[in-house]
Amino acid sequence: MFANAERIAKRLSGDEVACHSNGEPFHAGFNKLKRLTVYVKDNVYVANENNQAIRKITVSGKVRPFPEVA
Repeated sequence: MFANAERIAKRLSGDEVACHSNGEPFHAGFNKLKRLTVYVKDNVYVANENNQAIRKITVSGKVRPFPEVA
């Protein structure tokens, strides 16, 4: 979720199915989110507890692993 300029909360990425997948908004999946933080005005970082991973959600809503490995 995020709040836009009008302070309206919206779903940014993911759906209701517990899984671990990266990618486009609403195709990515999470499993028991523990914490999240917003870095200044850019990305959202999520502690994905049951997948034992930190995930990055970009401004466009894409979900990527964090840190990204080249």
